[in-house]
Amino acid sequence: MIPWLSMVKTPLPAIPDTFEDVRPHSTVLMSRRMSGCGSRSVRFAGTACLAALLVGLPALAPAQAITTYALPNPACEPKGIASGPDGALWFTELSGNQIGRIDAGGAVTEYPLPTSVAWPYIIARGPDGALWFTETLGNNIGQITIGGAITEYPSPTSASYPFGITAGPDGALWFTELFGNNIGRITTKGTISEYPVPGGSPYAITPGPDGALWFTELFGNNIGRIGTDGTVTEYALPSDGTAPSSITAGPDGALWFTEWDGNAIGRIGTDGVIVEYPLPALQSYPNGITAGPDGRLWFTEGPLRAQIGEISTTGQFTEYAVPSPGSYSPYPALMTSGPDGALWFTEEIGSIGRIPVPATSTPHLRRPAEATNAAAVAVK
Repeated sequence: MIPWLSMVKTPLPAIPDTFEDVRPHSTVLMSRRMSGCGSRSVRFAGTACLAALLVGLPALAPAQAITTYALPNPACEPKGIASGPDGALWFTELSGNQIGRIDAGGAVTEYPLPTSVAWPYIIARGPDGALWFTETLGNNIGQITIGGAITEYPSPTSASYPFGITAGPDGALWFTELFGNNIGRITTKGTISEYPVPGGSPYAITPGPDGALWFTELFGNNIGRIGTDGTVTEYALPSDGTAPSSITAGPDGALWFTEWDGNAIGRIGTDGVIVEYPLPALQSYPNGITAGPDGRLWFTEGPLRAQIGEISTTGQFTEYAVPSPGSYSPYPALMTSGPDGALWFTEEIGSIGRIPVPATSTPHLRRPAEATNAAAVAVK
């Protein structure tokens, strides 16, 4: 038995050997190589490695009143989460092959997808009052109304692995094609356009303060920008092999992103200047990130840390432990701001979490590493 398998509550789907390190937010180990605690190919460590990693970590801030809501199917593997126009949170269930809805009281409703084994991942609120989501294996962009009606639109590129999605400033939805190496645009009527990404592997995407869309390149190790006219600009990260993952617009007019393998939170201004802030502990694996109502950036850490972190716009960290149900890591994955002023996040063990935003926090361990990148490349 794989050493870390006993730490995972949900069953693992079969993964082709050609996939490697594709899903940094997942309980699935995409790389089959396991060469010890220090290997970046290892996403879970055995108990001996875990104990060694926990020695000497900085103390966490006082616990917040984190609430978790167990989903009907603990093996559903919730991923993306977004605030809906109906005052509820909507989320994807990758293994459950459903779209879920949870209200402020914790009541859950689930809607099965028409396509089997669709692997829905990221979900976003659209300008039409519906929720839009990606189907990574289904190769579709999906739309679900607040009444539960689902429509699927096939990606023009086969096996493109649609991943990130967000509402754009032009009234359309913009999405990434991880294996198609494109940025896609879909109107609310279902018309799709595609724009190639030179560096490849576009992953997460978010609207920026400059009227463009900004995205991460998971394998390309770049941050990208695409204008609504399709012009793409890429900015190489100063550190190698960081696996930039989630990205969000910050309250300071910059874009903030997580570095899964780089173990850092990054900031890029609209001028392309990049700053990286290493996390207090090694192998924190920062995942989702969102701007909180308190003017800070909030992010998840998992699976080894099982924490929620926050970082100020000046690079000060605070971390909060997520309660663990028994011997399993809760593995917080992706997160969003809720309509109630709290932060909501998915837990891959089959739960939805909620953390209130504290009025004050005690920061620690600021360690910025700045780098100005002048090697931007623009294409159209």
